[in-house]
Amino acid sequence: MSSANKNNYKVKLSRKASTYLSRVNSPFDQRIINALRLLAINPKNDSQDIIPLEGRAGEYRLRVGKYRCLG
Repeated sequence: MSSANKNNYKVKLSRKASTYLSRVNSPFDQRIINALRLLAINPKNDSQDIIPLEGRAGEYRLRVGKYRCLG
């Protein structure tokens, strides 16, 4: 993530993740997109299930339902 401006961050998706989200049409699609938007606004949001990844400094896991977003 990089700073987009003072208040928001930029969330980048891998090509594979972007393709997956554009093809899959399920109720989780919008939940994942909304969770990533919230993450861009406030990456330290306590209401989201975010934990650091073991053995990978500076990388985190965001859980959205049964899906995990890694970065």
